[in-house]
Amino acid sequence: MTTHSPGERGPLAAVAEREAAVGDLDGLLEAARIGIARLTTEGTFLEVNDAFTTLTGYSRDELRGRPFATVLPNGGTTDGDPFDRFRAAGTEPATFDHRIGTAAGGSIPCETTFQSVSDPDGADVLGIVRTAVSDPTTDSRSTGETETAIGKSFLALANAISDGIIVLDSNSDIQYANPAVERILGYPPAELIGASKLKIIPDRLQETHLAALQRYLDTGERNINWSYVELPGQHREGHEVPLGVSLNTFTYGGARYFVGLIRDITPRKRAEEALATRLAQQDVAAHLGRRALRAEAIDSLLDEAVEAVAAGLDAEYAKVLELTEDDRELLLRAGVGWEPGLVGSATISATADDSQAGHTLSESHPIVVEDLGSETRFSGPPLLTDHGVRSGVSVTIGSPEEPWGILGVHDTRSREFTDHDVHFVETVAYILTAAISRSRHTRQLRTQQRQLAALNRLNALIHGIHRSIIKETSQAEIERSVCAGLVEKETYRFAAVWHADPTTGGVTPAAHAGHEDGYPDRVAGGGEGIPAERGPVGRAVDDRETYVVPDIAAAEEFPPWRKEALSRGYRSVAAVPIVYGDALFGVLSVYAGTEDAFGGTVRTVLGVLGETVGHAIATANQEQTLLGRERTVVTLDIRGYDGASGIETDHEGSFGVSRLVPVGDERYLLYGEGESEIEGTLAALEDSPLSVTDVTATAVGEGTIGFELELSDPPIVSRILAHGGRMLGVTYRGGNLITTIELPPAADVSRLVAEIEAIQPGLSVELHKRRTRSRTDTPATAFEDLTERQRAALETAYYSGYFEWPRENDGNAIAAKLGISSATFQQHFRAGQRKLLRNLLDGPR
Repeated sequence: MTTHSPGERGPLAAVAEREAAVGDLDGLLEAARIGIARLTTEGTFLEVNDAFTTLTGYSRDELRGRPFATVLPNGGTTDGDPFDRFRAAGTEPATFDHRIGTAAGGSIPCETTFQSVSDPDGADVLGIVRTAVSDPTTDSRSTGETETAIGKSFLALANAISDGIIVLDSNSDIQYANPAVERILGYPPAELIGASKLKIIPDRLQETHLAALQRYLDTGERNINWSYVELPGQHREGHEVPLGVSLNTFTYGGARYFVGLIRDITPRKRAEEALATRLAQQDVAAHLGRRALRAEAIDSLLDEAVEAVAAGLDAEYAKVLELTEDDRELLLRAGVGWEPGLVGSATISATADDSQAGHTLSESHPIVVEDLGSETRFSGPPLLTDHGVRSGVSVTIGSPEEPWGILGVHDTRSREFTDHDVHFVETVAYILTAAISRSRHTRQLRTQQRQLAALNRLNALIHGIHRSIIKETSQAEIERSVCAGLVEKETYRFAAVWHADPTTGGVTPAAHAGHEDGYPDRVAGGGEGIPAERGPVGRAVDDRETYVVPDIAAAEEFPPWRKEALSRGYRSVAAVPIVYGDALFGVLSVYAGTEDAFGGTVRTVLGVLGETVGHAIATANQEQTLLGRERTVVTLDIRGYDGASGIETDHEGSFGVSRLVPVGDERYLLYGEGESEIEGTLAALEDSPLSVTDVTATAVGEGTIGFELELSDPPIVSRILAHGGRMLGVTYRGGNLITTIELPPAADVSRLVAEIEAIQPGLSVELHKRRTRSRTDTPATAFEDLTERQRAALETAYYSGYFEWPRENDGNAIAAKLGISSATFQQHFRAGQRKLLRNLLDGPR
């Protein structure tokens, strides 16, 4: 075994520096079983070494001057000539796998590398054949001009080849390294030659290498595949390089040597790692996709998504930002890596374009940042800069037109993200978009199902309420019946009717039912009234529209009573105005034990219920006036009528109204007479912003005219009728309206006055007379069983001159006034006429 003192070079060291020692290299090539052939540029053999003759079975004399195809099976006609492929390829060096044909007629698999070389004698081609069938005991060294030429050719090839070549002795000292080793491991050959191989082996593997080498020298046992094995190499700069290594051994000058070919497989390893990463990312995406199909709560899916994205990209931070309801901020909804307490509380501006998240919302594509410090499109928000973030990818969750939020992944390293990385983040964002959309749809569907069930229950309740309220004879009874019906069978937890004071703007409880536990008195301050501008009841009073609080716990308009409501199990509430025309009787509030119990159609149905109850109350009040034995008669002087209504007239005339006939759909026909001077006033009424839709005037006598006014939802009339009033007559004089009204004995006259004055600024009402009289002379019961349509048909016909001769209006004209067909008018007219005569002649049934 050959040894060398420190600093002394081995037998191959001089090859890299002195041409005189090329023969030694030739001997090593022979010993390493590497065949060498020198050929002309046309492919004719010039010279070969002993290893080549041993391999092929041909002598040098037999090969010189003959083509390379001589050593190919069947002269190259079977598999083609690799030398022809080398010339056609035009790239050097070029390596081909093929078979060598022997002189004995056999064939041997081998690998041949061709490389053009030049020397003072001219340009030739060097062919190096690697095979494992050479004689392993060869220990000869050649000398002479031929071997010297071959050594030169090998050096040229070794200098040009892209793979590294290292020759070691049995002490693991490096005896030769070609230039490619420097490109692969960073060490110049001169720095390695004479040094230990341990220099290029990572520390953690050095002991293993020495033990394996010694075991091989002692026993010949190989613990790795010498044909090809992947091992890490230690780069001069300190990092490891993945290598593909082929090993062989030979003896030279009585000493054992090892030759290794090394190839940098970093690109392949990176490709494999990238492929593995992509496969892992696909697995993550598939798993999240399956989770998204099953996910009931979106929060757990968001948490899992950020963890998967951070792991899939080997990043330190990941986040999901959700747009707030006003679209002005992004809330950190889920995340990994961030400081404790930030998830669920930290926000980023969604409107400013100076952050990565804000910029992402303004673009329709992913935003990639490789180094935030050099970023020019935007700056980093504190959430990123406080955590030392330098790079990241962010994409929109949802569509660019209707974004839900942002999915982002970030790192403290400056790094490049591949297209596959960006696609992975996009894929997860798409999955979250679908999951969020599905979750929204599921919630909406469940809400709709709850609302449908509630609507079905409500419809059943309302049918029962309708049947009950038509039997009631007073407003108080109707209100109690409605509240009791709404809480029947625990459909709603609590229902109440509140009366509004038009003077103070407060509301007080009038009737209630259900789980109340003193709630009306608590929220009304012991009966003193709730200010109308506060809460859902007050808003229903102000706007005359149904007002819904879907979630009492979160509603801003509910703070004064939230604790009281929640403690009684109230979770949502609807406040429904009880109206008849423009008149407001009160507000019906309905409390449910679940959130969002009054959405969609339920809200609409409750609104209709409020109108139905208002109509029932008005009808009950009017029946009390019409059929009761006692009634209150009042005379009201409504001043400032001209100014408040916008009428511009100087007439001082007066007119009286003898009858007001309701014809349905909040329409009324008003009949009266007046001085002829009021004709201009009547014309002004039709052009005014009042509720007069048509004016018809006819001459009655000298200085007197008769008229018919069609009114649509008149505010003063609506309020009088709502209180059960029956207008006996109206006189217009000097811009004032003076009306005499019959009311039920229990009617609140002061409240009626306040409601009329509240119609619009400029009106004032004075109560001139008030008296009570008994019904003794009018057979009011004769009208008791007539329907509203039948009575309207009779009264309109009478006051329109249908019974005069000649008739002032025929059936078609009366029908037009009522807004019905002539046939329908005749039907109501005849039925009402028959009932009226029967009641007068035979008495009511």
